Amino acid sequence: MADQDPPVIHQEFHAKVHEHKPMVCGGYGEERPANDHINQVVHKVRKDVEAKHGAAEVYEVVSYRSQVVAGTNYQVKLRLGPNKVVDIKIFEPLPGKDAEPRLVE
Repeated sequence: MADQDPPVIHQEFHAKVHEHKPMVCGGYGEERPANDHINQVVHKVRKDVEAKHGAAEVYEVVSYRSQVVAGTNYQVKLRLGPNKVVDIKIFEPLPGKDAEPRLVE
């Protein structure tokens, strides 16, 4: 076994694997555009968001970042009006915990 050369990593494969930014363990991921799931999560905390920031003329996710913990933390840029964008944080518990997402400070 010692007489064999170590396996060669092909440069093309190595370049593809390292194209994306590295994930930071325990940290938030890259900023992403809205999708169906985050829209549903944000909708569930609308009453709390409006209690804190006032009635929303518009209620639209601009972008978000997520962090997996014992559930998921979201940092969300949320458009509440033509000239009003706020940053909110939401915690979504793990599935099966019978708890809804909640706005966190």
